[in-house]
Amino acid sequence: AHTFGEQRKGMAQASEILRQIAGDSRVANGEWRLVCAGAKPPTELGGWPVTAAGSLAPSEMAALYAAADVLLFTSQEDNLPNILLEATAAGLPVVALDAGGVSDIVRDGVNGALVALSDLPGAAHAVRELLGNAELALRYGMAGRRLAEAEFAPGRQASAYLALYEELIDAPRREIARVGNRAEAAEGAPELALAWRLERARAEADSLREHVAKLRAALETTREQAEDLRKHLDQKQKDLDSTWA
Repeated sequence: AHTFGEQRKGMAQASEILRQIAGDSRVANGEWRLVCAGAKPPTELGGWPVTAAGSLAPSEMAALYAAADVLLFTSQEDNLPNILLEATAAGLPVVALDAGGVSDIVRDGVNGALVALSDLPGAAHAVRELLGNAELALRYGMAGRRLAEAEFAPGRQASAYLALYEELIDAPRREIARVGNRAEAAEGAPELALAWRLERARAEADSLREHVAKLRAALETTREQAEDLRKHLDQKQKDLDSTWA
């Protein structure tokens, strides 16, 4: 989030979830720690002291995902959050509230725990369970990595866009709309009625050709963006490999 005070990101819910775990001795003795990346995080959240990682470069974020045990995600509304895609790709199990498109990424009992927006005790239980069960966390993390490769890899996304555009381009043109009053008025003169219908058909065909041209241009742009994204990810992987070397 741009700020930890942003209500939509569910900081109040995160604080309550963490408060329900804060009494565990492993929080007090520092075995379980809360790390927050980003600008100006609070010094304390839900009774947990915050280790502030600050604003991080992408390669540093990748290292943080790899070092973490659980990601707690508490947004109250969201679409397909990048942080969940990144965490899942990094093999990090997730505990998330079920808002918006979160369920497209977090599969309950597969790569993490997905709980109802109002079930904060359930989220607290899931966090505690994953922190205390390394085998379960590893199983969820590995399943998440497989999920990311199978469903959210850039190549898969590019192929899906390509298939959609091709389907739209090749789909049969919809039936020309019913001729209006002008044709109906010419009903007694078949030649005039036919001319009107041909005029409408030419207009529809011209509009369709323009639409197809735009789709083809969008398809080419998507291909270029996919190639740029592949190059970008290859470079980030090299940076990450270099970081851990």
